[in-house]
Amino acid sequence: IAGRLLIAPPILSRVYQELSNGMLHYFMAMKIVLVPFPFPFAQFLQYALILFIVFCPFAVLPSLEEPWQGLEKTWPALLMNFLACAGFVALNEIAVELEEPFGDDGNDYPLHQEQWNIVWAIEDCYFCDTPRGFNVSDLGQDALRYVRSCTA
Repeated sequence: IAGRLLIAPPILSRVYQELSNGMLHYFMAMKIVLVPFPFPFAQFLQYALILFIVFCPFAVLPSLEEPWQGLEKTWPALLMNFLACAGFVALNEIAVELEEPFGDDGNDYPLHQEQWNIVWAIEDCYFCDTPRGFNVSDLGQDALRYVRSCTA
């Protein structure tokens, strides 16, 4: 490896630090996957949402002064009811999708593909040839000494 890596030790140490940070974030993501959302609480939220959808019209209609006098005053009540219920249903669906972010569903994060993209990028960096017009002496005397010490 010493003959192939033409970088200074502080940069290589930073690479190892970033690999360590990557592993730390990987294990933090594994915690999300391994600790499930409590099923009874999820069921309670579903039933509470259904009750909200049923009772929301009765809470919205009295907020208007005289909702049954004419059809023109009933439409705002219906619109407010629909928007409130649809908003809470949308929030619930988002929460269900966020509960398991790593999987095979259409909205899940493509974790395996991203991991392979990183591996391929690292392989490309390691196995590529040094550019033909590359001259180490252009980087300075420290870089030239470092390359000579690595190849010796």
